[in-house]
Amino acid sequence: LHWGSALCDACYAKEKRCKKCDALIAPLQLRWGTGLCDQCYDASEKGCRACETPLLLTQLHFNTGLCDACYDSFEKVCYSCKGKIELRQLHWGTGLCDGCYDDARANETVIDGTRPLGLDVWVLICSQLVFYAAPSMMIPSLYLEIGRKFGEASAAGVYAAVLTTTTAVSMAVPVPFGMWAEQRGEREVYCGVTALATAAAIVVGMAPSAAAFAAGWAVLSCPLSLRGVRATYFSRHVPADELSRVCQLASAAGLAGSILGPLVATSVAVTFSATAMFAAACHAVCAIGLGRWLPTRQCMSASARRKRGALSSSECEHCQRVLSVAERGYGTRLCNACWDGWFRSHKRRTLIGFCLIAGLLEMSMSAGVVTTFQPIAVTRFGWGADQIAQVNLLSGLASIFVSLGSAQLRLPERIQGAIAALLYPLSVLLVTCPPLVWWRIIAGLVLGLKAQILFMAPFTAAFSRLIGRNRVTNALTTALCLAPLVGATAGTCLAPLVLLYIGTPLFMLAAVPAVLAVCLMLAGWNYASPQSWQRELPSRDAPAAAALKASLIRTEHTTPS
Repeated sequence: LHWGSALCDACYAKEKRCKKCDALIAPLQLRWGTGLCDQCYDASEKGCRACETPLLLTQLHFNTGLCDACYDSFEKVCYSCKGKIELRQLHWGTGLCDGCYDDARANETVIDGTRPLGLDVWVLICSQLVFYAAPSMMIPSLYLEIGRKFGEASAAGVYAAVLTTTTAVSMAVPVPFGMWAEQRGEREVYCGVTALATAAAIVVGMAPSAAAFAAGWAVLSCPLSLRGVRATYFSRHVPADELSRVCQLASAAGLAGSILGPLVATSVAVTFSATAMFAAACHAVCAIGLGRWLPTRQCMSASARRKRGALSSSECEHCQRVLSVAERGYGTRLCNACWDGWFRSHKRRTLIGFCLIAGLLEMSMSAGVVTTFQPIAVTRFGWGADQIAQVNLLSGLASIFVSLGSAQLRLPERIQGAIAALLYPLSVLLVTCPPLVWWRIIAGLVLGLKAQILFMAPFTAAFSRLIGRNRVTNALTTALCLAPLVGATAGTCLAPLVLLYIGTPLFMLAAVPAVLAVCLMLAGWNYASPQSWQRELPSRDAPAAAALKASLIRTEHTTPS
């Protein structure tokens, strides 16, 4: 008799309570078949949040804000505790049960009371301190330990093999790490690489052979090659306006580790093996922390991102056309036409331009400042190891304060990136401009290292914004982070040729790549502006897009959730 209520006669005869407020539903209430009292029905959404079709009164899952088809296609299990998500739970659309949702909110911290940052982000920032401090503690006594274990006669050869193996591995592993993270998730990559570094530190401390020592040292330095994976994780989990700041904090933590490591090693008189065991213990603790607070792959799977994106995105970010149900399922917030006709070429042009700029800047810095500093200081000014160490310590400390200061200032990415990019040619010209003066050499080195610290954080944040938070991948960020390494390697190869012209005007040619990169960066600002994307929108679609946007905004502000 009561087919329209979606209940059989036996269930219809039971006491009828609202599924939302648990109040008794009077028989005369108009929307009895929805399972809601009239008050809750009037305050609820009347359209499916995923496909935007009208919700009929006879649909079984009306209170979820989804039609039956969308409800059946979505997850009913909490991503965190694997428990069942009940219809009455308040945060049904988040993919978390109420308990896990409340725990996630409780574990959030705040930077200066502005935006929430999860503990996973802070754990990644603190892990940079361990990754840089552990190898730095062993570097001061590395050559002496090699000579003690493998003989003074072969110490130079083994030391060169260790450095060569480390450089080759650091250039080779970022791409596999990016592919691993894209397939299995950032948590597995970070925990796996940190666990390998723990074992590598133990191998370095025991040193059964020269080959094992070189391989262990190379693996111990592998966590430093996770820049691309870290950049992708920050792009997906950090608010856009905090992204540059968080990257600066991570850089400051790495710099602090590279300075604290040698200071701790020189102030505490322990053996090289004890230092290696301490580094292994630090990596083990770091791996436990990463495994505890980084989300699992299931929490950030592609299907989860698609289902969350289906609830929040209803229009293409490029042309503002309404996305179909299938297009929302991809989670890219682009229609098929914009993905094929615009994004592919936009992604290629953006990646090539950013990699070219970063590579040219590092090439100029390596050829004109970093590689040539010690030869100039020793041959022209007669400096010793103590003076060079003092300059490096001064530069490192100043870099930490500059990173923390720039993070607190929260300058826009364009301003901070432009300032840092201009410091590259300025530092190179200070070092290479004749005649050579000792204070200009120091100023050039300090400014150059500051430029390297200040540049990559806003540069990576701008790249992530241009690609899009929902479209950035580990492959893209890994390629971007490899560009400075390739440029620095090319600059190091050119350094012997540049050293032939020290003290002459031709020495200033080392600044040409940096000047060219700054010009390319300034020329690309107009293309990089998000407003320029809208110029590609056909004029005939402008009225429809404007009307759609206005209706969505009006619906968002007037329809209760």
